[in-house]
Amino acid sequence: MKVYIVAITDSTYMFPVCDGKLFKMKSAAQKACDRYNGTHPNKAKVLVADNWHLEDGE
Repeated sequence: MKVYIVAITDSTYMFPVCDGKLFKMKSAAQKACDRYNGTHPNKAKVLVADNWHLEDGE
């Protein structure tokens, strides 16, 4: 099972947004990411929890 988080990344640092909430479904994480990106100048990404990377195909 994969777990997702919405975060802002800056080279070597990762800053969780949305109160650091973990999401079971990628679609729920993407929806939260879109909501965050619509109201903030910093652009967040959806990361996979195994080693906090972007999922393949993105």
